[in-house]
Amino acid sequence: MFLKSIFDSRTSDSFNNAVGFPHLIIENALENSFANKVLDDFSKLQPEALQLYNHFNAKVTSSIGRKYLSKNMLSLIDEMQSENFISQIQNLTGLENLIADKGLAQGGILDYPKGNFVNLHTDNLTHPFDHALKTSLTILIYFNKDWSPSYKGDLEIWDNCATKKILNISPKFNRMVILKAGPETIHGLPDEINSPEGMGRKALVLWYYQKANDALFSPTKYYPRPNDPLNKKAFIYFGNFLLKCYYFQRKYLGDWDYKITKIMKLLSK
Repeated sequence: MFLKSIFDSRTSDSFNNAVGFPHLIIENALENSFANKVLDDFSKLQPEALQLYNHFNAKVTSSIGRKYLSKNMLSLIDEMQSENFISQIQNLTGLENLIADKGLAQGGILDYPKGNFVNLHTDNLTHPFDHALKTSLTILIYFNKDWSPSYKGDLEIWDNCATKKILNISPKFNRMVILKAGPETIHGLPDEINSPEGMGRKALVLWYYQKANDALFSPTKYYPRPNDPLNKKAFIYFGNFLLKCYYFQRKYLGDWDYKITKIMKLLSK
């Protein structure tokens, strides 16, 4: 196993009673030698392994599926999606019958270079392709050594109205962050990353679901910060509208996809 026995002394109370919303921060989650191997593999990924997603509310660079990921990355993903690991996570969080995102529809490798950001948001409430699966949990592991506060890129946790920042979580090396998903779990990294050229904010993120036939489909919802200028707030809300249009047309009007995408790209300029 690459993961340490990190849950033995922890209870669901430490997760569910966390400030802001249920979450947990675990240091040195992986065996250090293995964490270094995964970090080394980031520099060996083929260019096609990562894709830039760019619109007004987010500019992020992430993998698509499993195809181009390294053996070490895939081994880690497999372990974190194993029955043993999920059982430990269920005991830790109190969430039952968790289902891993085996196809990596929403998870994988993140490598955010300078200029990447994600506005404050709540994650989409269902699996993007199976709306009978409710989004329940997100787990991240960071792979950043010597990450300076001046580089930005902290994961920010806000209150459920996006009026007050509760916590900053630095993306330090071998740190695991477990976040409960839901309509009131507002988080993000709204400041553009300012790392040196060639140095990205590296992480692995995995999603977990529960069956819920009555799950209400809702795409990612973005929020402005209280001190954001009025025009930025307007664009964030308009971006939410376009995102809803995107998911609607993808389900019912597939040939409109390119039009919505073009609008979103124009807003990012």
